[in-house]
Amino acid sequence: MSSDDNKHHIDWNDLLLNLRSKGLQSVMVEGGAQVINSLLAPAYMSLINSVIITIAPTWLGQGGVVVSPARRFDGEGNSISAARLRNVKWHPFGEDVVLCGHIKI
Repeated sequence: MSSDDNKHHIDWNDLLLNLRSKGLQSVMVEGGAQVINSLLAPAYMSLINSVIITIAPTWLGQGGVVVSPARRFDGEGNSISAARLRNVKWHPFGEDVVLCGHIKI
């Protein structure tokens, strides 16, 4: 992990390789917007197998948690979707809904 301008940056490749060297083959990453968005960055998205997202009927208001992958670009500089999910399943739990899917890059 590196730090500049009071922002921490995780090198997900190094972190996950280190965990794999210790015998771990599956890792669940849970965190706030900064952690999730850093993992969903185009440089690391290929490391993700699947996502599980809880959607709750709660307004967070301005300045709330915003999870949104950075825009990606094709080889010619044209913008393309950040990512899509496949094999999507929705599971209702009371007022919340959990979305499960596999990353399709």
